[in-house]
Amino acid sequence: SASVKHAAELIAKGVIFTDLKSAVTQHPELVQKYLYSVVGAAYPAPTTLALERYEHIPHLDEDKFTALNAAVWDNGFFLYVPKGVELELPLGGFRYLDQEGTFSASRTLVVLEDNAKVTYIDEQDSPDIKAANFGAVELILGRGAQLRYVAIQNWGRGFTHIQRIKSNLDSDAALNSLYVTMGATLSRIEVQTAMNTGASSELLAIYFADKDQHFDHLTLQHHLKPRAHSDLLFKGVLADKARGVFSGLIKVELNAQKT
Repeated sequence: SASVKHAAELIAKGVIFTDLKSAVTQHPELVQKYLYSVVGAAYPAPTTLALERYEHIPHLDEDKFTALNAAVWDNGFFLYVPKGVELELPLGGFRYLDQEGTFSASRTLVVLEDNAKVTYIDEQDSPDIKAANFGAVELILGRGAQLRYVAIQNWGRGFTHIQRIKSNLDSDAALNSLYVTMGATLSRIEVQTAMNTGASSELLAIYFADKDQHFDHLTLQHHLKPRAHSDLLFKGVLADKARGVFSGLIKVELNAQKT
């Protein structure tokens, strides 16, 4: 079939796309190198980030949810695209939860080596149940890499969703991201992007809340080195008694000239 042929082509190119638990045992050298490696700047970010290399530990000083996910994550996806590989068709991970009273700690790790290119769609769905998900996403882009990342949150009513999405962009890398929030009763999404020389980050979001939904978005655009570019546009509609919160920070380091 076409899907089998496509999978064979990905494997031939050295692309790895699997669940994160399997990646831990099947590709330990990659997981150990990249998991927890994205700069976890606190909010607001410290000014002492040298950012040539990154600490390979969870940044427990950020908040308790970050520490909790790092300690107990139970499912997730791992995508690795080797140097110079460009994928035309998008890849996607789909999570579905339908058990009442469930706590989920999901995690996604996407790694693009230098000059790699891919589109990745991250979707989460459920019926109307009382449950919770504390998620974490790490997006790591090598020099000149290009990633389109789409996150779709469509949990059912009664759901509590808290997710932190962190990205590190090496020199001349480009991240175009879109965050779609439609579900859950309480949703908080934190998006952080760290940019090195000449990197580009576009943060887009769209959300619709009604009845008693509460949607909270927090963003950090962190310019670490010269000539990086970032752009942000979040648009939403609130109906009934719904609430929306947005907090954002653009931080430019002293040496990040021509931001």
